[in-house]
Amino acid sequence: MKKTISLLLIIIMLFCLNACGNISDIFGDSSEAVTPEYSSDIHSKEDIETAIDVAKKYFTKEFEGCKLLVITYGGDDLLDSHTDSTESGKKEDVIVLESTFYVSPNGGDGSLNQDDIYTGWKWIIVRDSSGNWVHKDHGYA
Repeated sequence: MKKTISLLLIIIMLFCLNACGNISDIFGDSSEAVTPEYSSDIHSKEDIETAIDVAKKYFTKEFEGCKLLVITYGGDDLLDSHTDSTESGKKEDVIVLESTFYVSPNGGDGSLNQDDIYTGWKWIIVRDSSGNWVHKDHGYA
C-alpha cells in the first residue's frame, strides 16, 4: 500500500512539473559544456578546474531551462579588475571564467531573453577565508 501511494505521488509530481513546462526547464544543464584549452601563470590547473566546477554547480541550480555550452578560464589579464571581489585583494584569490549558454524558450527567470544565446558571460569565483573556491558574482562585467 505504501509503495502504491508513493508511486502515485511521484506520478502526480511529474505531471505538476510538466505543467510548468518541460521537466528539463526546471534545472540548468551543464553536463555537456565544453572547456577549451587555457593557460595561466597565476593559477594551477586544479584551481581553475575547481572554479569551473563551482560555476557549473551554480549554473545547474540557478539557471532554470538554460544549457551551458562553453566555459573556460578568462585569462590572467582579467584578474586585476576583480581583486576587489576578494577578501585579500590579491589576484591569486580570484578566478574569472567566461562562458556561453543558451536560454530555452521556457527558460530563465525573466531577467534573460528566452530562446537566446549569451556569450562572454563572466563568472567571478573567489577563494574564501577557509581556502575554498566559491561563487561571488556572474554576468557581464
